[in-house]
Amino acid sequence: MATRHLDHDTGLVYYENLFPLQTSHPSWDWDKKPIKRGNKPRRKSKGARSLMDMAMTAIGDNLNLLSTEALRRCPEMLVWRTWDHFYDEGRLLNFHGWKTFLETLAGKKHPEKQVDPFAEAFRFYRVPIADPNGPLSFFLNPIRSPDATFLVRLTISHGASFAKYEMLALAGLENLCTLSIMSPELGSNRCTFPRVDDRLVREWSLLRRPFPSLRALRIWGNDFTTFRSLDHVLAFPVLEVYNVAGKHTDWNSRKLDGRYRSLWIREQPEDPDRPIEAVFRKVSKPYVTMFLGGVDEVRYRAMSPTSRYETCNTYVRNEHAPRPNVAGKVSKRPPPSVSKSAGASKHKRHLNITQVLAQFSNT
Repeated sequence: MATRHLDHDTGLVYYENLFPLQTSHPSWDWDKKPIKRGNKPRRKSKGARSLMDMAMTAIGDNLNLLSTEALRRCPEMLVWRTWDHFYDEGRLLNFHGWKTFLETLAGKKHPEKQVDPFAEAFRFYRVPIADPNGPLSFFLNPIRSPDATFLVRLTISHGASFAKYEMLALAGLENLCTLSIMSPELGSNRCTFPRVDDRLVREWSLLRRPFPSLRALRIWGNDFTTFRSLDHVLAFPVLEVYNVAGKHTDWNSRKLDGRYRSLWIREQPEDPDRPIEAVFRKVSKPYVTMFLGGVDEVRYRAMSPTSRYETCNTYVRNEHAPRPNVAGKVSKRPPPSVSKSAGASKHKRHLNITQVLAQFSNT
């Protein structure tokens, strides 16, 4: 709306219009974007529509405004009727709606159908974001689940350009089950892609309870991690598979075959996805597959990583080997900024996320 102003020096009257500046990127609100209706035909009814059907349609059109707290205050029968309306109408829920219904109805059975609605409809959700412009936190915050109601399979590949210190927040995801970081082959994006080296993996291991649900970790990239990262990933409590690809010199050492032989079982499968897929099939909870960057599954499955990298190895955690005291070993030679911190233990040193972010921002 225009505002009328008077210039007292000249006596002129003018009108001022203020327009808000659009600073957000379209992909930042990816979890609340409406999705087109599915292919299921709408049920035909005779006569005027009931008030209940009109309310269901209004809820479906404004699903991004629906919260878990508001849905839990409603009677359970009404929530189930809302879900039946979405399923019968063939609507495709956005991620916000999928997560809202999942957190509200998880572990409950339909009062009339006596079936588990999450066996098929809520079992899997796929989120591809080919152009993830913006901070990494904008994409991680919607997929956080402190109670691990659902698990997340995250892939970061070419097209993503996050800062290195932003990658530290990945270790704080309670429900992250599989993490794949694949550096782009060519192009200018290779310079802006975050470099996941041994230092970053080491900072992950120094956090309190890093990756509590991570079962499989994949890091592909030249000049990324080396065989020394095998010590640090032992701090991840439930990690089973560690798949790496890079330079032959980074993963070809005498210490690699001698010292780590009792801790890791080294494999070289024909299909790089086989060990990670085998681990992920054990997951019984609903899960989300999220791609940050352009991922062509056909191209990645058809082309072996050894054609793009000098070597590709898969390390499976030896369950019979005792787990060493990784935190105590790493803390013997901490960075200068860490060794001066007050109140830290002499034998075991853990950092919080604030300290690590400050350390990376200074460098």
